[in-house]
Amino acid sequence: MKLKRECKYFKGHIPCTYHKTHKIEDCSKCKFYKPIEKKILIIKVGALGDVIRTTTILPALRKKCPNHHIAWLIKEDSKEVLEGHQLLDEVLIYNTDTLARLQVEKYDLVINLDKDPPSTSIAMLVKSPKKLGFGSDENGKTIFFNEEAQYLYENGINDNLNKKNQKSYQQMMFEAIALPYNGEEYSVVLNSVDANFVTEFMRKYDIKSTDTLIGINTGASPRWPLKKWHTEKFIELINKLSYELGAKVILLGGLLEVERNFDIYRQMMIKNAYEIEKEVKIPIIDATRYHSLSEFSYLVNLCDVVVTGDTAPMHIAISMKKPVAALFGPTSAREIELYGRGVKIVPDMDCLGCYNTKCDKKPNCMDLIQVQEVYDAIVKLIRK
Repeated sequence: MKLKRECKYFKGHIPCTYHKTHKIEDCSKCKFYKPIEKKILIIKVGALGDVIRTTTILPALRKKCPNHHIAWLIKEDSKEVLEGHQLLDEVLIYNTDTLARLQVEKYDLVINLDKDPPSTSIAMLVKSPKKLGFGSDENGKTIFFNEEAQYLYENGINDNLNKKNQKSYQQMMFEAIALPYNGEEYSVVLNSVDANFVTEFMRKYDIKSTDTLIGINTGASPRWPLKKWHTEKFIELINKLSYELGAKVILLGGLLEVERNFDIYRQMMIKNAYEIEKEVKIPIIDATRYHSLSEFSYLVNLCDVVVTGDTAPMHIAISMKKPVAALFGPTSAREIELYGRGVKIVPDMDCLGCYNTKCDKKPNCMDLIQVQEVYDAIVKLIRK
């Protein structure tokens, strides 16, 4: 039996797909044989939002390397946006088994767009004659592999350069891996939600096709607490959306937003509940308990507009081509690409994009974002 280990379908430890389906014994006689020209490893195991926006490189990379085997190293909790992706050959889950495997395998190109350890260390250890993006020196400090990645590297460590920067993250990322940027959109894969979930959600909250639905993501990651807008302003905004626009609001978020969203929901219940034909109806839906990424994405897709800070839900909304009203303060609005489908709400302060986790300024940047300007942005997007 002749084996062709270079075939993309050959697994080595178990029978390949076509041995199972077509009973092929000899690789030399297999009409499905497809050799791997070269192998590329993408390392991006960081935050979900960063992973999602990094998917913009996939169409351009696949176009340039149509017959290469492209693998992506990612954390378990972010894998859902990549599993089954038609532009990827393999999704590697970041764990001890995979790390052991990466010590042995050789790649023709490694692309690491994470500047944090352990990604930089992994990029150093993987065997490859060519590496783009970021690695680590002997002291564990981040370095850039190639000259094209220097600007993206320095933009992350120099506040003055970051404040002057006018490039989007996508543009800087494409430059870092020596690819031309042509406004490529996000490229994610999300599993379909159960039909019963859809039917039950629509029925439970009496959602009709004629309803105006506004999704509001109220939270931010613990790493960036200053990204959060104020609870009382969210409540004021929901009131305006209900009484002036006649909209229904879906509160979005994950486990970290359960308490906050319930507080908003409870206050709305107290202030705005009204009785019609002996049924209490309120213009707000607390959907925080739906935690799977597919279910969350379905809820985002229901919305006519999504209001959010600079968080993973913002990137999910962008990936689904939803109009977004994005609130910015401590992080850079210039780096975010909304593809002409959104409005960036940015207060007037000299220190914007500081990337600080604590602030003693009063009022701070998020304090200066007014309810009326967020409301006006939503109305503009709905009319557009």
